[in-house]
Amino acid sequence: MISNSTANQEMVAEATVPQCNFKIGSRVECCSYIGTVKYIGPVEGHQGTWLGIDWDDSTRGKHNGTVNGVEYFHTWHPKSGSFVRKEKVTFGQSLIQAIKSRYGCVEDDTTAKLNEQTMLKFQQDINAPFLQLVGFDKVADKQRDFNSLQVVSVRSMNVNGIGEASNELKRLFPNIREIDLSRSLLSSWTDVFSICAQLDSLSLLNVR
Repeated sequence: MISNSTANQEMVAEATVPQCNFKIGSRVECCSYIGTVKYIGPVEGHQGTWLGIDWDDSTRGKHNGTVNGVEYFHTWHPKSGSFVRKEKVTFGQSLIQAIKSRYGCVEDDTTAKLNEQTMLKFQQDINAPFLQLVGFDKVADKQRDFNSLQVVSVRSMNVNGIGEASNELKRLFPNIREIDLSRSLLSSWTDVFSICAQLDSLSLLNVR
């Protein structure tokens, strides 16, 4: 039987899915809507494990966390809650992954050569032997040089934390002065402070 105590439900629910890398309080995204995980566990009358989400935008929700007389979680709005399968939501990526994804990351010359081969095939496919392919070596060098990054925007890239080893953010991107973290999946100010602590040159931060 499911307890009507939200606190007890959260502890029991988390215990049923110990292999998951998310928890009560995690921020998630689904179809451009962002919300907070308030419940993880079974739902009466349905099979499997469900996530109870309290959506930032109440129009995405359906109820207040109580379904068929059973209170699973509390919501900020009478209609901001709903249940979804964990496969339907995105739990995000680290800040380091997001920056590499947006601003390019070439690990070695092999990657650049693969890109060049792709372009050569494209040249053949469109029957355009006159098309010149130049600058792949310069692109690779530019993408490897993250030291030059000063203004960074990872808005709506579902950043959920720093990621990777301690001080890795500082080592890879030492000169970031401005960063846009808006519409992220950061779940606490502690996450924000840990990011700021590694960016010595930071002067402007947007977390709206």
